[in-house]
Amino acid sequence: MKRDIYLLFIMLMCAFTACRKEVIDVRDFGKVTIDSISPGAGPAGTYVVVHGHNFTYLAADAKVRLNNAEVRIVTMSLDSMLIQIPEGAVTGKLEFNFNRKNQTGGYDYSGQVDSAATGPVYTVDASVIPLPMIREIQPMHARVGGEVTINGYNFKDGSCKIFFGDTEGTITEISSTQVKVKVPKITPDTVSLRVEQGVYSIHAGRFVVDETPAGVKEIFWASWGKVYKAVIDDNGNPVIEAIYDESDNVGVYPSGLTIDQKNGRVYWMDINKIYYGSMDGTATPTLVHTFPEGVMLQDIAFDSQDRLYVTVADVTFSGNNYISRVNMDGTGAEELYKLGEMMPVGLKIDEADGKIYWTEQMFMATYEGSIDGQATQAPKMLFDANDGVSAPANLALDGTDIYILDGGNSSCYTGARDGSGTLTKLPVPAEFMMGVGDLEIDAANQYMYWITYDFNVGYGTLFRCKTDGTGLQRVIEKVPEAYHLAIVL
Repeated sequence: MKRDIYLLFIMLMCAFTACRKEVIDVRDFGKVTIDSISPGAGPAGTYVVVHGHNFTYLAADAKVRLNNAEVRIVTMSLDSMLIQIPEGAVTGKLEFNFNRKNQTGGYDYSGQVDSAATGPVYTVDASVIPLPMIREIQPMHARVGGEVTINGYNFKDGSCKIFFGDTEGTITEISSTQVKVKVPKITPDTVSLRVEQGVYSIHAGRFVVDETPAGVKEIFWASWGKVYKAVIDDNGNPVIEAIYDESDNVGVYPSGLTIDQKNGRVYWMDINKIYYGSMDGTATPTLVHTFPEGVMLQDIAFDSQDRLYVTVADVTFSGNNYISRVNMDGTGAEELYKLGEMMPVGLKIDEADGKIYWTEQMFMATYEGSIDGQATQAPKMLFDANDGVSAPANLALDGTDIYILDGGNSSCYTGARDGSGTLTKLPVPAEFMMGVGDLEIDAANQYMYWITYDFNVGYGTLFRCKTDGTGLQRVIEKVPEAYHLAIVL
């Protein structure tokens, strides 16, 4: 029995030592071998991939030389490394040396394995066009005229060509490690993307040429300390600019946003103030109206009589939530609906029908009222949590239906504008409605627009789809933080 216990102890110690060695001395591998290099020839500055066995995790523990000229190690793994041929190098065999010493914990395994190896000959020849290498492509979809960035190695100006299917794209910028190229005019489809350079033709994957969105011409949105405008070109690609920012005294937290095309104005709100500027950003912002302290303006709309409608949330939780109307010159402010504990968020009006609609997050519901207020019609609850709504953020309207953007479950629902019947959840995956805040509709072309925002990456995406939830498209990518938007058709 003692003998068995002793043998078990020896086995456990061996296992512990093996594990300890693997963890502490990850650089103690077997014999180093160099199997291949690619490319084997090229000018100084060429990036070369070396394949082999028993390298190291750490580039600092290896040295590479070419005829005594030190070669830069770009990346390193156990069986490959990326190196760059230095300026002034001459043809010769690549020499590799590895540090096998590890002083951590007093262990030293040097001498147990080979620490040097000789590789193939690399031919330094300035006339050779090197093999291009592709590391990353961003994005993997774009519209005609959109810009695509290809990151990699050994790109050569004057020799490199990028093809989308059989059509060559226009290169706008190129360096040895990056190419920027415009998508050529081709039919929207999934095509093969390839890089041609010298004798090489490299398949870079499948690329989606997106459909050009029709209808919308300009898009405005409010962000932290800024008001943005995107002009959509003939190919559907945005030209984005911040038309107002902190230097224009727009406020630190622009929220709701609306466009007055008749007067060429854009209106936005900052905490408890309403401002307006010009749609082209040339006019100095003008303060329209200031609401009492302790409220946060949530959304804004306007009518043909130059009146603004605003949802007002009481941030002191004293039950003073309401919907207000004020003339565009800042006069005649009035409370259309005193809502008490009901906290209004999104807002839309239908002037032709004399109706006003709002979403409410305290009681998780969507309401209809009169454009002239409580005296004409008490709030009518259209849909609430019993209909599947959890946190209605905003809404949109067309001739017959209401569309409710739900931030709680990252969905969009549609139902009858009078609240009859049931809600239908549109077939848009939740991943494309994360962090939503506003919803706009192009009823003539039957498209809905919304912006998502991802705090993890620090930007959002402007999406659109048909009003039945089909035909999802990315209209603008990498949108700065935004929750409220307006579209101009």
